[in-house]
Amino acid sequence: MKLAVFLFIIMAWSFITIGGNISPVILPSPAKVAHTFWNLLTVGYQNNTLGQHVLISVMRILVGFLAAAVTGILLGFAMSANRFLMNIFDPIIQLLTPIPPLIYIPLLQVWFGIGELPKILLIYICTLPFVVIGSISGVQSSKESMIRMSQSFGANPIQIFRYVVVPSALPEIITSLRLSLGRSWTCVVAAEMIAASSGLGWIGNMAGLQLQTDVVFVAVLCIAMLGLIMDTFLRWLQRRWVYWEGK
Repeated sequence: MKLAVFLFIIMAWSFITIGGNISPVILPSPAKVAHTFWNLLTVGYQNNTLGQHVLISVMRILVGFLAAAVTGILLGFAMSANRFLMNIFDPIIQLLTPIPPLIYIPLLQVWFGIGELPKILLIYICTLPFVVIGSISGVQSSKESMIRMSQSFGANPIQIFRYVVVPSALPEIITSLRLSLGRSWTCVVAAEMIAASSGLGWIGNMAGLQLQTDVVFVAVLCIAMLGLIMDTFLRWLQRRWVYWEGK
């Protein structure tokens, strides 16, 4: 079914562009985009091949996202277990959550320059609140009856945390990681469009300024495919680690 939908989109796209009534600047044909993709893959764009630009963006994503995931999960667990920490950090998390990524970029540039650090920090700052909220929500979803039953069987706090709280929290945590991953791509593309000389966001921005719509399409499709691959991996982890969900 998914393949049929994909083929239908390609056929409709080809049909719209095949007559030449639409300028390639507005909507390039699938064949043109495929040719541009191969050209970027083999020849490159601005001294880097497409693979190198992809690797640069992915590395920025992985460093910022993984740092936010580890910190967010640990902080979420700590806040759930300690009312004092909850009172301190919860207002901060609530304040950070609605702030759009673009507003941070000028500050991060002033404070840390235009190297890799501000881009990674942007991803970290903008994804951390979602992981924390997901972790707290997951811990709070733990059934009180299961905790009390574990206590009645003599389980200590560490055993309760490991065998009751963590399994109950995992579905919410992985869902928050999937949402945070999408936000990570938004952040890295925004940062690369404004303050970078490499990466998929930079390619899209530079090509757009030069009306190279086919190159922009390649950048967009690469981001979409990479995001899909990463999300598929997280869903695989969810099926493997939370195999009991829905049963």
